[in-house]
Amino acid sequence: MRGGISVQIIRGRPWYRRSPKILIADLLYPLRQNVRLWQERRRWRRQVKESAKSSTAVTRDALYFTDPEWKGTPALDLVDQQLIILADIVKQAEARFPILA
Repeated sequence: MRGGISVQIIRGRPWYRRSPKILIADLLYPLRQNVRLWQERRRWRRQVKESAKSSTAVTRDALYFTDPEWKGTPALDLVDQQLIILADIVKQAEARFPILA
């Protein structure tokens, strides 16, 4: 097997020859990245809340699948069950493979 990678060196100078501005920027990058992620998640949650408040249409009709196996349970309940199962799978995956900052 063979493989190849092309790399572009952005900061190839030794650390002692870099300007203090670049050294500080390199040190603070992980913190800035975490703050940006937090801001993005906050903005997304705010948008979800606002869209939920502005949404006035609420469906009350029970929808059913035509498959005989699932005919007796409302489709929204089945989808809710699947989302709960998926959320558990995602939590287990996140616990097994933590996100490195």
